[in-house]
Amino acid sequence: GKKIVILGSGDIGLIMARRLTLEGAKVEGVIEIMPFSNGLTRNVVQCLEDYEIPLYLAHTVTAIHGHDRVTGITCAKV
Repeated sequence: GKKIVILGSGDIGLIMARRLTLEGAKVEGVIEIMPFSNGLTRNVVQCLEDYEIPLYLAHTVTAIHGHDRVTGITCAKV
C-alpha cells in the first residue's frame, strides 16, 4: 500500500513513519492511545513534525475496513 497509518507512537513507530515517507508512502498519521507520545521528543520532531505527519494523541483504531485488502480505518478519541 501507499497510504499508511501507524498505531503506536513509540520510537519504532515514529522512525517507521519517517522511513515509509522517505520510501514514497503517504503516512496519514500516527495514532496513540495515551495522551502523550511514548517516543523520544527528538524522534517526534525529526520523524513527524519535520515531515508534517500528524500525531493523534488519545485516539485508537476502532474498525478496519476492506475485504482481502485494507481500504480504510475508523479512528476514535478515547
